[in-house]
Amino acid sequence: MECALGTDPTSSSSAPAIAQCGPLGDADGDGLTDRVEYCYYGTLANNIDSDGDATLDGASDGCETRSFNGDRIVNVADMGMLATGVSGTVAYHPNVDVNKDGVLNPADQGMVATFISPSGRCPNGQPDLRVLSMRIELETGSSCAYTSTALGLRVTVQNAGNFGAPAFLLQVDGINHLLSMGLGAAQTLSMWFGGAPYSNMGGHNVFADSGQTVFESSESNNVLTQIVPIPTLPPTCTPTATPSPTATPSPPI
Repeated sequence: MECALGTDPTSSSSAPAIAQCGPLGDADGDGLTDRVEYCYYGTLANNIDSDGDATLDGASDGCETRSFNGDRIVNVADMGMLATGVSGTVAYHPNVDVNKDGVLNPADQGMVATFISPSGRCPNGQPDLRVLSMRIELETGSSCAYTSTALGLRVTVQNAGNFGAPAFLLQVDGINHLLSMGLGAAQTLSMWFGGAPYSNMGGHNVFADSGQTVFESSESNNVLTQIVPIPTLPPTCTPTATPSPTATPSPPI
């Protein structure tokens, strides 16, 4: 890239002018202009998460560049590191020059401030686990073709966030179950838990991320408590067999 723009890739003092680095817009909406992504961070202007680690730390490119100490948390610690440069108590450092204009000033502070959330975690690009519903039913649902009358609790959880959630614990009536595959962005998962205490009528409690290991945009919708009635089973029936397709013989050779 430096060779293409006419600067010396072997010299730290030779850097392209910001205007040489492409358009000023932010195509992927991650808080980094396209030209800054291209020339300075090596990230992709059309991908909000160039390194693909959102399922691990929930951070977009813009958020990661503002976490100057590398902990994927944008808070007063990072703002303090920038403030020391703005006040001139430390030498200029390009890592905390967010817009790469060669000076540390309130413009950079404002860009960092937009990524600070009350929890300290980046508000852009986080999972949001929710317990949507629960009901008592057969493992086969409402199908009339069943051989067992054992009831269980059907639980539906959703990741309403815009980034995937890593593995987490789903606690159903006090018993933890590990969802080792996690839950992708906007993905919904329905699970059936059979036997006592799940089939008992009365109050049931489901807690998504009971270990509290997933950093979410909202922690207020992880628990659902309900009184769930026992349904009347449908009459049994014989499933209709699907006819097998007729094979077409191959032509003679």
